[in-house]
Amino acid sequence: MKQQYYNLVGGLPYLEHFERATNLPVTRLRLDSQLHSLTPEHYAQLQRAEDLVVWERQPVTRTDAEMIVEVQRGLDAISDPGLHDFVEWRLDQRTVIVGLRRKQLSLPVPNADDAWGVGRFRRWIIEHWDDADFRLTAVFPWIPNVRESLASDNALEIERTWMNVVWQRLSRVADEEPFGFAAVFAFVFKWDILKRWLSYDAQAGKERFVELLKEVIGEHQRFFA
Repeated sequence: MKQQYYNLVGGLPYLEHFERATNLPVTRLRLDSQLHSLTPEHYAQLQRAEDLVVWERQPVTRTDAEMIVEVQRGLDAISDPGLHDFVEWRLDQRTVIVGLRRKQLSLPVPNADDAWGVGRFRRWIIEHWDDADFRLTAVFPWIPNVRESLASDNALEIERTWMNVVWQRLSRVADEEPFGFAAVFAFVFKWDILKRWLSYDAQAGKERFVELLKEVIGEHQRFFA
């Protein structure tokens, strides 16, 4: 039987959709104190997952090659099937965006051994490089929108698109297990999306655009952003 967290989930505030919200309903300090109600195993796995997918936790000193090794170690440490699937899916998204950006810059097709991405679709992207969307729109319907946003240098729209996709996925995950671990980690990652979105303003959006373009092609050795 799966671990249930009735009191923890019941004590979490409602998260308004990030495009409508005006504030964070709970601080990270308060949220962390509530997360200690998780079993030690679940707490450790959630921390590991956040290390892999939350932008602020990415160390700037690691190369992409080092990060790829760390990602595999991190995935191996996440035994909860739902959390493992979500993290793997998020990393797949990033690899697709890296591929789109490389194509937009007319960079060569990556070699199989290049440290440019991770996940289940890395080789598929290389093999379908000549297709505008890598023949992946059935799996990732957002690809055309992101490709167009990259072409028009609209970083904020890229952020909006992937945030909506991730938010919707997390909502489905939580609905399938409303008082289980899935509901908890869905809340945590939604909270991070909301925090990140609320931090943007017009100038920050412009600055973030420059950073995004550098990150997704490894100019800062930070593909995992």
